[in-house]
Amino acid sequence: EIHSYSIDESFLDITESLNFFYPGIKNRYEQMNRIALDLQREILNKLGLYVTVGMGDNPLLAKLAMDNYAKHNDNMRALIRYE
Repeated sequence: EIHSYSIDESFLDITESLNFFYPGIKNRYEQMNRIALDLQREILNKLGLYVTVGMGDNPLLAKLAMDNYAKHNDNMRALIRYE
C-alpha cells in the first residue's frame, strides 16, 4: 500500500509482504533493510536517482528515521523501532 505524503515523499506499507520477498530471512528488520536496499538500487538503475529510506514500525517512526538519520547516513537508510 502506498500513501503519498508530499510531492517527493511517500510511505510504502510492506507489513503484509515482508515474508514474500525474503522468506529465508526471519528477522523482520533485516527484511525491511533488504527491501529498502533493493528499492534504492532499482530506482538508481532505472531512473538515475538516489533516494533516502526511513524505516519504522509505523509511519511516524519511519518519517523520523528518514529526516533525522537516513539523510545523514552513507547508505541513505535508517531504522527506528520500538525495541
